[in-house]
Amino acid sequence: MANRNDQDGDDGVTQVDVDALEKCPQVLDGLKSYIEQKLIPSMAKLHVSQKEMQGDHAITEVVFGGFDGGHEVGAKHEAYYQAVLASYRDIAKSLQDAADGTRQIVEKYKTAEERNRASTADIERIYAAGGTSVGTGGSSTSTADPAGAYN
Repeated sequence: MANRNDQDGDDGVTQVDVDALEKCPQVLDGLKSYIEQKLIPSMAKLHVSQKEMQGDHAITEVVFGGFDGGHEVGAKHEAYYQAVLASYRDIAKSLQDAADGTRQIVEKYKTAEERNRASTADIERIYAAGGTSVGTGGSSTSTADPAGAYN
C-alpha cells in the first residue's frame, strides 16, 4: 500500500501501490459478508429469550432451572447477546465504510497517476518538438531557453 522508507536513501516520498490497494475492498467486502451471512444468523442459536417459548414450555416458567438468580442470569445472557449482535453490526458497517473509502482512494490515485502520465507525455512531446510546446493550431509561443526555463 503506502511505503515510506527514509532509511534506504528515500527522500521521504510516500509511494502507493494502487494495484495492491485495489484488492483491499474485495477483502473487506468478504469479511463484511461473512459477518452478515454467517455470524449474525448463527447468533439465533445462542439466543435464549425470557419472553418466548423455550422448547415445549412457556418462558414464564423457569428457563435456567429452579435456582435463585435464574432470571438475573437470563437478563445477563440477553444483555451479552445484544451487545455481541450490535458489535457484529457495527463491525460490518465499519468494514463497508472502509471498503468504500478505499475504493475512493484507489480511484483518486488512478486519476492522479493518469494525469501524471499525461503530463509526462506532454513534457516528452515538448522536448521531442525541440522545446516548442505542442498546442492546437500551432499558435503556441512557449519555448525552452538553454537554462531550462520557459518564456
